Amino acid sequence: GSPLATVPKDHFSARFTKNIRLSEAKTYIVDASADDGVRVSVDGKVVIDGWNSGPKQKQAIIDLEPGDHAVQVEYYEILRGAYLKVNLKEIDQKTLDTAEVGYNWGYGGPSGLPTDNFKATFNQTKSLTAGDYFVQTFADDGVKVTANKGTASEKILVDRFTSFTNKVDQTFWLGVPAGDHKITTDYLELANEAAVFSNVVPFGSWLAYYYDNTSLKGLPKKSKVIAPTGQFGKLSEDNGT
Repeated sequence: GSPLATVPKDHFSARFTKNIRLSEAKTYIVDASADDGVRVSVDGKVVIDGWNSGPKQKQAIIDLEPGDHAVQVEYYEILRGAYLKVNLKEIDQKTLDTAEVGYNWGYGGPSGLPTDNFKATFNQTKSLTAGDYFVQTFADDGVKVTANKGTASEKILVDRFTSFTNKVDQTFWLGVPAGDHKITTDYLELANEAAVFSNVVPFGSWLAYYYDNTSLKGLPKKSKVIAPTGQFGKLSEDNGT
């Protein structure tokens, strides 16, 4: 069909604009479904690009600072069905102070947050010896790890705010000076299972993930850093009976 009598029912296009004003920083999920093409821009930056023909559904996550923001949706229709739905949904957020980040909520979430579409920020301070480290995350869905946020030595270590199931990300953090370091892990949950593990591991140490089955399936139940033993840094763990 056609939105107007003066516009043909096929081979037409449209552009929609709006402005929003935020009093504080927010994280949004942008959902777009269309037949045929759709493109969504925020403050002149394309956040969803579905500019190819055929039915589609796309999603993006955006962080918006306080102030005014311009949203633009562009759409075109080729043949037959013609529909467009775009929604900006603010997600619930919570900040937690914790020494370690290792959570598997199953189909739930942290207390005070919904089971889907939420963001949790974990603030942790670690006293590290000078040396080289690897930072590894295991998350469903998105995760971002920042060292010493808001300081001159700020460094983004993991940056993957996307929708993935059981996704491991690892990066090196080399030449770390001795002292206290603030590690911030931002976690984004979209739907279904919710779990996040974020570990800072000295080179030579082992990072363990423990599962509740004998085939390493699904998401871990717990993570742990294990110091190496002996001259050759072997892995040794004895759980008795």
